[in-house]
Amino acid sequence: LEANGLTVVTPSEESQRLIMSIIYDDIKAGREPNPETFRAVERELLQTKADCAVLACMELSCLKKMAGLADFYIDAMEALAEKAIVLCGKELKHDR
Repeated sequence: LEANGLTVVTPSEESQRLIMSIIYDDIKAGREPNPETFRAVERELLQTKADCAVLACMELSCLKKMAGLADFYIDAMEALAEKAIVLCGKELKHDR
């Protein structure tokens, strides 16, 4: 990211702990995540004035769909899949 002129903002240790709890204690355990847990992380992210946040974990891709997260969140898995489709010479069809 930095090599392309982007500034990286790393969540605090507390926010990282909350994200790991969402991943392991909720999603991987088959439970619906508590939206308020993620909102605590989101408040911190928004305070940084970041332009976007990258969800770089398969379980966070699930969270984006489950919680209906805004386009502020870039789903890394979705972005990679879209790039793979384009590289295969196919046209993207969005049904968002």
